[in-house]
Amino acid sequence: MSPRLEVNRTPHFLSALFGDAKTAALLGESIVIVGAGGLGQDLVAHLQRYNLNVIGLSDNNTEIQGKSLLGFKVRSLSHFVKNFPTAIFVIAVVGFEDELFRQLTNYGIPAECIRRKPADKDYDLIPMFVDEANFHAQRGFSSQEPQRNYLSVIGDRIDRIEQAYQQFYDDKSRDLFLSKLTLHASHLNYAFFMDFMKRHSEPYRRYGAPSRCKQNATENYFYFNNDVIQLRDNEIYMDVGAYDGDTVASYIEAASLSGVSTNHIYALEPDPKCFKKLSMAYGDHGLVSCHELGLYSQTGDFFFSSSGDTDHNDKSGHIASSGPDTVHLTSLDEFLGDKRVTLIKMDPPGGIVNEIISGGEKVIQRDKPSLVLGTYHTLDEFIETPITLKSMCPDYKMFLRHNTYHLCDTALYAVV
Repeated sequence: MSPRLEVNRTPHFLSALFGDAKTAALLGESIVIVGAGGLGQDLVAHLQRYNLNVIGLSDNNTEIQGKSLLGFKVRSLSHFVKNFPTAIFVIAVVGFEDELFRQLTNYGIPAECIRRKPADKDYDLIPMFVDEANFHAQRGFSSQEPQRNYLSVIGDRIDRIEQAYQQFYDDKSRDLFLSKLTLHASHLNYAFFMDFMKRHSEPYRRYGAPSRCKQNATENYFYFNNDVIQLRDNEIYMDVGAYDGDTVASYIEAASLSGVSTNHIYALEPDPKCFKKLSMAYGDHGLVSCHELGLYSQTGDFFFSSSGDTDHNDKSGHIASSGPDTVHLTSLDEFLGDKRVTLIKMDPPGGIVNEIISGGEKVIQRDKPSLVLGTYHTLDEFIETPITLKSMCPDYKMFLRHNTYHLCDTALYAVV
């Protein structure tokens, strides 16, 4: 069990999930996860960190029954009901809670042993908390000095935190900044997490619980649909880490809905696997130029952990200290030269936003492009990026917004 979750063994999360069955769960009762999709797999990982007795994954989809996931063979619900009649069954399918509850009760499972049914506390909010993205975000914030207490690290940086706090243009940003630091310092206490999401998550504020959200990838939508960024005619947009073109698509849709024209779109992606998908999507698009490279503070070939080797959704490759793969990186100043840019979005893993900014000082000072920056990967990035940008371009007004239902994708916006 990860010691970083020990402080979370408070009544908050376990009571919300297990209710009257919490004591049985803590004493080792068998737990069956009903639903082998993303939420089910996230629940398995999360509950195993509490050393709870998860015994398997169930799914009604016969095509995946018999397949192995997370060390379990996916089984039918009838298998678990027959062999583990006293188990606690946790529903892990969003939108089908009523149907699965009826199926379980028809099998004779008592209502108190069926968890995440619509009558349970926070049943529609729990998916936000157990999302694996939260675990990876917390690990990124604490991994730089894992041997130290997080609060002592915060204390040592209080002057820099105060300086960063002063850079934000509105109270909403300043409140988000402090709330996120507090949440990380609590090691993702359930009550703090829910308070943070209800107050600061843009999709929660607009749509409510995840099951009611109309956007498949909320971060992509809210990059360009918010109270900070205003798209302009003749926009020159740069997508740094364009993945498979998903954010390019979101930008094009937002520009169309706003009625603004686009001069050009630079789509940069260093990961060969992702670049292939990007090229298939936008290689022949008249406004888009696709470039198989990434940005950094300097130009050269660097070791790289590709997207297929990552442990979070297989999306984000990152610079590595060694390995068989290399990618070509260059600086923003060198890539653009005399060419101009008006809007840049970047969300690189590994806490390298400041490295990229340092390699783009000329462009930033010359063009003052609107910036949308993912600055949530590390504590250093979160604190230092607004300070660096303000010293580089004093005209920037800076804002923070949180664009998802999980702890990743806090974006720093810089606009003039």
